[in-house]
Amino acid sequence: METDHRILLVILPTIGITAIYFLRKYLFLNRKNKGITEIYKTLDQRKEHLPFFKIPSHYLNGFLTVIFGSTGVEVSTVVATATVGNMGYKREFSAKMYKRELICAGVTAGVAVLFASPLAGWLFAMEVIARKVRKSLIISCTASALIAASFIFFLIIHHYFIFLLTTGAGMPCRSLFC
Repeated sequence: METDHRILLVILPTIGITAIYFLRKYLFLNRKNKGITEIYKTLDQRKEHLPFFKIPSHYLNGFLTVIFGSTGVEVSTVVATATVGNMGYKREFSAKMYKRELICAGVTAGVAVLFASPLAGWLFAMEVIARKVRKSLIISCTASALIAASFIFFLIIHHYFIFLLTTGAGMPCRSLFC
């Protein structure tokens, strides 16, 4: 007897969205998350900064979104890692003129590790976040992508989920279209 759990497709995302709403309202004091536009505002206006609460806020949002059956961890990753780069800038880790480079380096590493593709992280940071090509941006994003690549290569060494595809008769699938 096969059970039908279609109602969970409605209930679980509703629980996740509700949990995010209450976290935002009570834990993060009703502060708004506007996604990638926050990064653009920070880059365009030198006095604007991404506040530290964006890191745990987006981490929890992404976590709750994914575990309750929805998607959308990409924006959370991009904003949280951009905030890490912005925190380095605010701590005067480098010269004041390299705010864009630090934010783009954080985004490069975050997207690279999320998708296990340093090239995807590099391209995303250069095309979507930086919107400019400068020598300093190329150097910072490349260094970040190389560090992310070494992290991926040395630390992600096994598959967490291994699936064996079978046909309806229980035989192993030998085709790409099973």
